[in-house]
Amino acid sequence: MDSVYQLTLDSALGVASAATLHTALGVASAATLDSTLGVASAATLDSTLGVTGAAALHTALGVPPAATLDSTLGVACAATLDPTLGITGAATLHATLRVTGAATLHATLRVASAATLHATLRVTGATTLHTALRVTGATTLHTALRVTGATTLDPTLRVTGATTLDPTLRVTGATTLDPTLGITGATTLHPTLRVPPAAALHPALGVPPAAALDPALGVPALGIAVDLAVLLLARLVRRRRVSSCGRRGGEGH
Repeated sequence: MDSVYQLTLDSALGVASAATLHTALGVASAATLDSTLGVASAATLDSTLGVTGAAALHTALGVPPAATLDSTLGVACAATLDPTLGITGAATLHATLRVTGAATLHATLRVASAATLHATLRVTGATTLHTALRVTGATTLHTALRVTGATTLDPTLRVTGATTLDPTLRVTGATTLDPTLGITGATTLHPTLRVPPAAALHPALGVPPAAALDPALGVPALGIAVDLAVLLLARLVRRRRVSSCGRRGGEGH
């Protein structure tokens, strides 16, 4: 018949070689290990493992359920998270966040200071900018640029190819067109068209009845400035003379 004995040691227990315990080792109070604790198989801790100093893990640390860190987690080398890193509160990155693959943000990405993108920023859906969009270098738009509200361009808008404005181009200040303004259809100017001295109209200038040119219309072929009002008055007098001559000829017959 096996007997069970209780052994009490009032001082240290020193074991010089390997020791094998076929059942559990229960330690009721604090235990101090002056050297390494090597565990060859799985170890189960029914309560908390508290480590007051630095801890080195030479291989992987696998935590199957949720893990709570009450203080900072410092990772000196590369870290791989498989599959997901979920952060419920604010996160602060003191250096660079480098993402080599695709990244999906299900909510808003908020950047408080300047952000630098070394390659392309691709946006597949609609984008809303609540304040100014400032571009310091050249910008290429491969498709349409649609602006629904007022737009201010300071200082210059340069267009190298054909441009279509539908429906209206409104210019409130002085405008310089260099070298040529070509208009293929009808054009309405309200109220005034101001032409400098050396202006060439090809092939013809059609002036409707209620048109006023101030002060003069210069005709280069004649080499003189002819007042349009004088021309219109002379044409009116000529028509009246022709009409009166026709009437007299009819009365003579």
